[in-house]
Amino acid sequence: IGLYPAPSGTEKFKKELAGYTAGKGSVRFPIDKPLPLALIKEIVKFRVKENLEKAAKKNSRTCRKGHTYTKSSDCPTCPICEAAKRPTEGFLSTISAPARRALEHNGIKTLKHLAKYSEKDVLKFHGMGPGSIPKLKSALKEAGLSFSK
Repeated sequence: IGLYPAPSGTEKFKKELAGYTAGKGSVRFPIDKPLPLALIKEIVKFRVKENLEKAAKKNSRTCRKGHTYTKSSDCPTCPICEAAKRPTEGFLSTISAPARRALEHNGIKTLKHLAKYSEKDVLKFHGMGPGSIPKLKSALKEAGLSFSK
């Protein structure tokens, strides 16, 4: 039975794997003997930790203001800067950050300005999802406004 813990895994557990046939990044356990489950568990934990650390380094970024953060996507937005920009009141505070950025990118900062657009037009904005439309409709309605036709 083969296990492939990569070269780092076979190196780290070199002593424990001494009684088994091992290659640079693999180890073979004889089928006629019990599997060393505790050892296999430790090797797997080691490799998971190693992979998570590698992924964190790979996705670690620093924004122009010097904030260090980790992201799993290619989105360049710093979550620390984004949290500082999030409005605490008004209709822009009720929607997601991507939807808010989409409106702001298109110069929409007031409900009066938003009312000049149709729902269809707003949904075309990059970052705007259909989940934000009911919130925007509600905010427009409260102000006595609606999307244009």
